[in-house]
Amino acid sequence: MLIAIDGIYSAGKSTLIEIVLARLRDTFTPPVALTDWNSSDLVGELIPGWKRDGRLGPHSLLFAEAADLAHRCETAIVPQLDSGGIVVADRYVLSGAARAVVRGVDPEFATQVFDFAPRESLTVLVECRPETTLARRRRLGKVLGGYHSGRDFRRSDSVADDFVRYQAEMSALYRSLAPGRGPVVSVDTERQSVEECADEVLRTVAAQLAETARPVKIHGRTGLQVRHRP
Repeated sequence: MLIAIDGIYSAGKSTLIEIVLARLRDTFTPPVALTDWNSSDLVGELIPGWKRDGRLGPHSLLFAEAADLAHRCETAIVPQLDSGGIVVADRYVLSGAARAVVRGVDPEFATQVFDFAPRESLTVLVECRPETTLARRRRLGKVLGGYHSGRDFRRSDSVADDFVRYQAEMSALYRSLAPGRGPVVSVDTERQSVEECADEVLRTVAAQLAETARPVKIHGRTGLQVRHRP
């Protein structure tokens, strides 16, 4: 099973992923692995530097991030899925496609570039108002400019305005592109606590796993033993 957790900057993805991972590992018998965006041994460490140096245009950004994901699919994601395990992806195809499309790449072309990637069993869209994510990043002292606000391809006199506009555009793209990838569940970290969001995600995951699973006892309580889908 492949669970992709995606959404705009500072929406609460990292905290949600931490909770979901811990609960999956505590509840279900298949091994659970995490894969991070732009983390491959091949180009993962190079992409941030290329961004800082302004070396990646819309298409080169698309292909660099696709190369990163392709290497992780080959070395980690596909082997984990083939063994019957669960993979939680901290951003996945939606991130690569949306970042390219917002910069002017044709949407059909951007999604076709990622045709090599296994389809998501579930996409979790983490929602939050752009104005709130701006406040969160400021409070934590995180970066606003550059690629984080789309100022590599469009800029105004206000970094904050650019950040909010970029976040809103990316949110709209996530919502429009996600249904084409498969099942989607949306959680809102402003309307719910992160724990409540995790509850919703885990309920959806359990329902999907139950379609191909049989109950077993795990640490004295009932869990699920997943049968691998060929």
